[in-house]
Amino acid sequence: MDSWMGPLQFEFNTAQQQGAAMIGNSRYPLTLEALEKPQPVEVSTPLSQENGVRILGGEATIWSEMVTEHNLDVRIWPRLFVIAERLWSAKTLTDSKQMYARLDYISDFAHNVIGLGHKTQQQAGFNRLISTTLDEPKRKATLALLTHLAELIEPSHYYTRHHIKFLNDEYHQFAALDKFVDYVAVESRQVRQLEEQVASYIAGDNTALAHIGAILQRWQAGLEALTLLQQSPKLTEAHSTALTVTQFITLSQQVLEVCKGALQAPHLDSKLLALQNLTDEVVITGIYPVRALYLHCK
Repeated sequence: MDSWMGPLQFEFNTAQQQGAAMIGNSRYPLTLEALEKPQPVEVSTPLSQENGVRILGGEATIWSEMVTEHNLDVRIWPRLFVIAERLWSAKTLTDSKQMYARLDYISDFAHNVIGLGHKTQQQAGFNRLISTTLDEPKRKATLALLTHLAELIEPSHYYTRHHIKFLNDEYHQFAALDKFVDYVAVESRQVRQLEEQVASYIAGDNTALAHIGAILQRWQAGLEALTLLQQSPKLTEAHSTALTVTQFITLSQQVLEVCKGALQAPHLDSKLLALQNLTDEVVITGIYPVRALYLHCK
């Protein structure tokens, strides 16, 4: 269902009276109870055409709790282009796949031609986390590794990260926003491509399985030099995240073997979910499409 926070996905297991709600990229567990006397739900009246023509414009907002001058552009671009396009375009323009293709193009154009700072801010933020005692080749290799890792993950969305900060007494104006997660883009292009291939396979395209395997191999190859992260004290959390991502890739490759009929591996879905905690500021979003693939093949 849709909401002010975007699409929500619900999963119910009535036999075990439990389930989960996906709010953004965070999975919240649910306990189910029978409602003997359901209450009516009031739905807001849709905007009439008469009132719709009175709308003069729109705006995009950015809450300041999770931004500084060092990562503001990382947070607002290129997603602001989507809001602009939605406000300026016909209602019939609803192909999200086509939108993402344009978004990738305009992101590069904005960086290379217009000079917007979403990519340069990210690189500058990563550079500040790398130890200054490393020689130049190691600094470059560490930056490349961080950039690759950042493409495979996302910060927890909506108010999940706010709550995590609150639990750690870091939800105040004096809390530093200078961690690896603060420079990670809000949505992963790599995970989106993985989701598309999983959806294609579930829809009947058997060739998608090979594409998923190639994606996982590419992710794995980019994480081979993980020991570099141990040489910078500010990258301890990034190193821990990278280790978990490698575990995820290993489990995902096992899922592919299950889909090929070459492996019997029960409980892979629970093993995938166990990699992610609600208290993690960084989310390995690929867990969820791979879990869906496993449940389909199983």
